[in-house]
Amino acid sequence: MGDRIPKYLYHYTSIANLVLILSSGNIRFSRLDLVSDPAEGQADDLPIASRHVFVSCWTAEEKESIPMWSLYAPDMRGCRLCLPADFLATAPPVFEAGVPRQELINHLEVRIGKEEFPVTVKYVDGPIKVKYTEDDSILRPQIVDFNAGNRVIVPRLLGIAKRPEWKFEREWRYRIVAVLENLRDPVLKPGGRSEPHFRSIYTLPMLTEALYPKLRPEALKHLVITMGPLAERADWEIASLATERYAPAVTVEESAIALRRRTN
Repeated sequence: MGDRIPKYLYHYTSIANLVLILSSGNIRFSRLDLVSDPAEGQADDLPIASRHVFVSCWTAEEKESIPMWSLYAPDMRGCRLCLPADFLATAPPVFEAGVPRQELINHLEVRIGKEEFPVTVKYVDGPIKVKYTEDDSILRPQIVDFNAGNRVIVPRLLGIAKRPEWKFEREWRYRIVAVLENLRDPVLKPGGRSEPHFRSIYTLPMLTEALYPKLRPEALKHLVITMGPLAERADWEIASLATERYAPAVTVEESAIALRRRTN
C-alpha cells in the first residue's frame, strides 16, 4: 500500500515568485537537470533523460524548517505557501503503478530541437513521495525497455529518489514527463552487428526550461502564506499588495521562528 497523500503541502519560495503565482494563477515546474541537486533524475541507460522531466517540489512538514528557509527563500525573507495537495487544475486522477496521474485542464507545450518545434504535454504525476536512498539502482534506474520488437522508454522511475542528505526536506513532488513517453525505436534483429543509436525526438535539445500549469481557482481560497523569519517591512508590503489585488481571501501570517538579525 502506498503512502497516504497529505491533505496539505508546503512550498518555500521568494516574494517575487509569490507575486508571479498570484498574478498568473500558474505554478512553476522546473526542469530536473536544472534543480539544486545535480544528481537528480539521472537514468543509467539514458543520461539525457532528466532534461525531459519537470518538477514542482513541496514538503509535507507542517513545522517550519530553518534549512528549508535558508535554501529556498532568499535570505530567509521569502515566504512559505500552504495549499491543498490537489491544487492543480486537472481532471480527476487515475493511478498508474500507485502514482496519481492527472490530465491537465490546459495542455502545455515544450519546444525541442534547433527548429524549435512544439510538443504537447498533457499529464502530471503526483504528488509523489520522494524516496531517500543510497541505492544506485533506484537513484539511476534503467528506463529503457523492450516491447514487441521496439525499444521503449518507461520513465515512471525518474525523479522519485534522492540521496539521504536531502531527507530533511520530507519532499513530495509533482512531475511532468515531456516527450519520453510512448516513443519507440526499432531494435536490431538478433544476429545484427550492433544496435542502432536512438533517433527519436528525445535526442534533440530541450529548449524549454520550465512549465507553468494552472492552479485550481478554488485552491487559492485555501492558500496560507507564511512570511520568512527575516522578512522586512518591504516584503510584507509587497505580499499584502499582491494578495489584496489577486487573492483577497488569502491568509498571510508571521513565521513561528524567531531569528536575530545580523548587524555588520
